[in-house]
Amino acid sequence: DAARTTILSTRWKQIPAILSKVVIVAGSFEPKHERRKITSDDIVRANATVLEAARCILGRRAGSLSTIHLLCMQFYLGDESVFIGQTVANTIATQKVASAEFTIMTKVRRNCSVDELLTYGRQFMSFFGSCPNTFGCLARLRLENLRLGESDFPKIFSICKQLEFLCLYH
Repeated sequence: DAARTTILSTRWKQIPAILSKVVIVAGSFEPKHERRKITSDDIVRANATVLEAARCILGRRAGSLSTIHLLCMQFYLGDESVFIGQTVANTIATQKVASAEFTIMTKVRRNCSVDELLTYGRQFMSFFGSCPNTFGCLARLRLENLRLGESDFPKIFSICKQLEFLCLYH
């Protein structure tokens, strides 16, 4: 909403630079009336929108002295997740971020097969390995519909040093 209001008035362009809570949720820019099965194209489009919103809002904060008390991102696990992770890593490296949170969703919301769980687990670990600086600063991490190997947990906990909350759903 803050990003949308900056279009209305030049006086409101500084709003993203002073926000103390930034919450960007996949699907919040889509029409609410659509209740259909999520496709791969939907995921790419939702993540692209999240990435664009993150770059727009967080990019306008460059040089801001205001602390982001909560940076909360909700998006789908996909190839474009890496760009979202890198955008968050750049923000954390260049600005004051008190707490960061990821909710990472998958295409299949219920009744995943064992193969799908394993595929999502491998895909998450690949994403995790691509963005260690981002995950090192997360306070909260929510994951759904994936299976991690025994050796994955020590990797996660060794990098996520600030992790206070971990939610594993299905």
